[in-house]
Amino acid sequence: MTPPAAAPDLTSRAAVLVNFDLATFAAGSDVAAVLAFLQERCQRTVTPSGQVIWNLTDRERRRCLAKVPLSDLRAARDGAATVPQIPVQAALDQSLAGGWTARELEDLTPEQARALSVVAAWWLLTKLRFTTNGASGVATLALPISLEAVLRRACASCSF
Repeated sequence: MTPPAAAPDLTSRAAVLVNFDLATFAAGSDVAAVLAFLQERCQRTVTPSGQVIWNLTDRERRRCLAKVPLSDLRAARDGAATVPQIPVQAALDQSLAGGWTARELEDLTPEQARALSVVAAWWLLTKLRFTTNGASGVATLALPISLEAVLRRACASCSF
């Protein structure tokens, strides 16, 4: 079992990255904690070019996004090494930064809309903790988008 102190930090760091290079991600971390984390919460993928990449499972990512304060997620992303800006990473970064305006949503390309639909699925039903004037609570995140509209845009170039 992953030591409790190590898991949240590793999980939060992985949750803000669509995928990660193990050597870069694990640098400076306890090897035993990283191995347990990878076995329990991640999946390994070999790209067509033969590169091995890792990512958090969707279940773990949704759990992390639901439980970890947004400020901590933003801090984890700010502390991450530079990662390739693939469409899903760009959408995840945008969601962490505050989302999209109505105009930006209208201007999404089909590729960007598909990426947004992946990220939206991670955030759906996410509960956010908040504090206002000393009172704290939990609110369900309501994305300022229609998932149906995103999916229609994402499938604009699809033929059924």
